[in-house]
Amino acid sequence: LRNGLFNSPSYLAANNARLMDVLRTKAFKSRSLQRWARYVLLGVDAYHNTDVSYQQPSLEHVAPNKLNGAMHWTHMPPEGDLQHRLGNLTILKTAWNEEIKRSSFGEKKSYFSQSRLWINDWFEAQTEWGPLEIEERTEALLADLVRVWPFQRLTPW
Repeated sequence: LRNGLFNSPSYLAANNARLMDVLRTKAFKSRSLQRWARYVLLGVDAYHNTDVSYQQPSLEHVAPNKLNGAMHWTHMPPEGDLQHRLGNLTILKTAWNEEIKRSSFGEKKSYFSQSRLWINDWFEAQTEWGPLEIEERTEALLADLVRVWPFQRLTPW
């Protein structure tokens, strides 16, 4: 990841608008892309939330990673990669992530409110979670991403 993404021609040639266009529909499925999404989410949170220490941060899918058999998530489209988009990803403690894998949005929401992370404050006002909410949160996160790391300022850790 350190050498791949940040030195790729598509990243180096991107401006903020192009980067947002690509990331708007990007499916963060692979381990390297999920590490990148985790890094970005932690960075955006740290920008807004300087008093939190991140102990065992884990990438969590709000709507489950795998929708098959997830009875609380039948309103999500079974085809496509919506559940792998940036707006459907957040950060939780690893132990919590394991506890709530396929829980309902209401159950997950209680964990998000306990997390003390700025990026999880988004869920407080939400009564449901589906495609529209994922798209809205993706847009908000991308706007923060380019504010935190302007064009070509996202650097490897």
